Amino acid sequence: VQNRMDDRQNLYKNMNRWQSAWSGKIWDKTKMQALALEGKRQVTTPVPTNTVNLAMRLIDVKPKIKVPTTGEGAEKDKSAEKVERWLNTVWENVGVEQVADPIAGATWQSFTLGRHVLQFLWIEDQLPGNMGDNRLPFTVRTLDPRNAGTYHNGIYTEYGWHKYDEKMMSVSARYGLSRKKAWKNRDPEEEVCVIDYYWMEDDGVWNAVIVDDEFVKKPTKTNYLQIPIVEGYGDYAHLSTEEEKSMSLIAPMLESWLYDCDLKSQMATGILYYFWPFLMATNDQGHPIEDIRIRPGMIKAFPAGTRIDSVIGSPNSQLVQNMSSMMEQYIQQSTFPEVLHGKAPGDVQAGYGIDILAQSARGRINSFRENLERTIATCNAIILGMVTWPQVGSEGIQVYGWSSQVQSSQYYKLTEKEVEGKYRTVVNLKVNLGANDLQRQTLCLRLVE
Repeated sequence: VQNRMDDRQNLYKNMNRWQSAWSGKIWDKTKMQALALEGKRQVTTPVPTNTVNLAMRLIDVKPKIKVPTTGEGAEKDKSAEKVERWLNTVWENVGVEQVADPIAGATWQSFTLGRHVLQFLWIEDQLPGNMGDNRLPFTVRTLDPRNAGTYHNGIYTEYGWHKYDEKMMSVSARYGLSRKKAWKNRDPEEEVCVIDYYWMEDDGVWNAVIVDDEFVKKPTKTNYLQIPIVEGYGDYAHLSTEEEKSMSLIAPMLESWLYDCDLKSQMATGILYYFWPFLMATNDQGHPIEDIRIRPGMIKAFPAGTRIDSVIGSPNSQLVQNMSSMMEQYIQQSTFPEVLHGKAPGDVQAGYGIDILAQSARGRINSFRENLERTIATCNAIILGMVTWPQVGSEGIQVYGWSSQVQSSQYYKLTEKEVEGKYRTVVNLKVNLGANDLQRQTLCLRLVE
C-alpha cells in the first residue's frame, strides 16, 4: 500500500492544488496580512468553484439502470425488469440513508480531484436495535482518493485499500480492541493509522485490517465477488504516470486562472492607491511632518508653509484588462462558455450558436460522465453479488421506493434466484442540458408551409 501511495505523491499534490483552487485558497498570506505587509489587495475570483458547480448541475446523479435480457421469453424479460426496478430503488435508498449522496460525492471528486472512490460495507450486524428492519443491510460511501485506491493489473482489480487516521476510541469500538490486553490501556484520544486492505485470491476476495502495523482483523475470506473498493477516473488519458492518467476539470484552466487573479489583484491594488495616494508633507524648512493622517470629513491644522505632495502611479490599466480578457478566454476554452453560466448570449444567438455551445459543453463532461457510469456499473455487480450471500438466504434483500407503474411507494425484493448469476448492467447518467429549439421550430414551420 505504501509503495502504491508513494507512486501517487505527485498526483496527491495535484489534487491538493485543484482543491485549493476550488475553495479559493491560493495565497500564502491572508488578505489583511497582504494589505498590511505589502500594501497589496488580493482578489480571488470564484471561477473554479462556479465551473465545478455548473458541471455537477449538468449531470443527473440519479442513474438510469438497464439490465440486459437473455431474449429467452417473457418470463426472463420480467425478471430483468424486476432487477432494474430493484437496483434503481437501491440507489435512491443509499442516497437517503447516507449523510450525502455517494454518487454526488463521486461526481464532485471527479470534477475537482480527477478521481473518485466508492466503498461497500456490509453493516447489518452493526445496526443497533430494530434499525436493520428499516434500511439496507449494506451501504455505499465516498472515500477520499488521497486515502484510498485500487490496483488494476490489466485484467481485473487485484487489490484495494483505505488508509486513514482515526481516534483510538472509534477504532477500539469498531474492532473490539478494549477486550484485548495489548490495546485496552491506549489513550482513547490518540490518533492511530488504520489500513483496510482487500485483495483477490483464487478462491475469492480476502480482507485484513492493520492498526499501527498490527493486525486487528486477521486475513479473512469474504463473500464479495469483486474488490468492494471501486476507483474511477475523471478526464482519463492513456498515459503511464499516475498524475497524468486522470485530470480534473480545473487542471487545464488552473495556470490561466491563477494569472488572471494576479492581474485582477494588480488592478485592485492600483485602484486602492488611486483613491488613497501616498502623501508627503514637509514644513517650510523642508523637514518631514510625521503625523499626516487624513480621513474624510476630518479637519487638521498644519503650520504655515507646509507643503503636501501626493504620489499617484499611472499604470496601464487597458493593458491589464486586455491580458485579463485573454486569460478569461483561455479559461472558457478549457471549460464552459459564459452563456452556460447565465450570461446573455449576445452574438451567438444567430443560427444554432447556442446549440453548438451546448453540445461543446456536453462533450467537455462526456469523459467524466462515462467514467462515472462505469463505476456505477461495477458497483451494481457488487450489489447483485450481495444478494447471493449465504446470510441473505432465500429471503433476498428488500428495499422501499416509488413505483411509476402503480404511482405509489411500495417494497421491492430481490432474491438469488432472480439474479441468476448475471451481474452485467447498463448505466446512464442524464445530461441536464437544455437546447434552443427556436431555429428548429422555425425550420419545421417553413417546411410545413
